[in-house]
Amino acid sequence: MIKSAKQLVKEGNVKQLSPTLFQVLNHQVKIQVKKGRNLLLCSCQNSSYFGHNNFCSHSCAAIIYLANKDLNKRLNESIKIYEQFKKLKKSLPIEGFINELRELRGLS
Repeated sequence: MIKSAKQLVKEGNVKQLSPTLFQVLNHQVKIQVKKGRNLLLCSCQNSSYFGHNNFCSHSCAAIIYLANKDLNKRLNESIKIYEQFKKLKKSLPIEGFINELRELRGLS
């Protein structure tokens, strides 16, 4: 299931329609907060057939998409900082940059 979910994300088959709604192929995945818990609800037959709130590859793809979105944001911020130092022709404190990349690696 995780392998197919990763493939869905890699092929661009996950679209975030709102902060809590995703389109994965022709299925909708919704994040719903109920009694302080986050639930993933998918419109696919596998999710609804096996019972309430079962985990399917579409739901897994939505989670991977969100994780990648955060990781990419942090990587882009690090790259932007590096490019600003480069434009100023100043040396970048390499230890800080390396530590930031190590933190990002830990997220993946």
